[in-house]
Amino acid sequence: MEYLGPEDVEGTLAHKLKVVRKNGDISYVYLDPDYFLEIRIVTQRLEQGAQVEVETDLGDYEKIDGVFFPFSIEAGPKGAQDKQKIIIEKAEANTSVDDGVFKFPTAPSK
Repeated sequence: MEYLGPEDVEGTLAHKLKVVRKNGDISYVYLDPDYFLEIRIVTQRLEQGAQVEVETDLGDYEKIDGVFFPFSIEAGPKGAQDKQKIIIEKAEANTSVDDGVFKFPTAPSK
């Protein structure tokens, strides 16, 4: 990880980090200057021999049980007008979950 200094992200002077992953993908992570929450991630990766850049914007953070969660996530090719947008309506932290949810289903009989 490398700190690259401040950079403007739609009017916010964000902290820019460069993250190089083991598989060679490079992500540029932009952090809000006040809370150090991710507000944008630009990832460069090789897909089917072509260099692809995906931009993800995170926002509308809400604090739930002491942890900030983004309630708005918008992602797509960098510079594209049409991006996929996810709006979270409700989030819960530290809820109990039945262990059975994580069990593999039984194989069908032959």
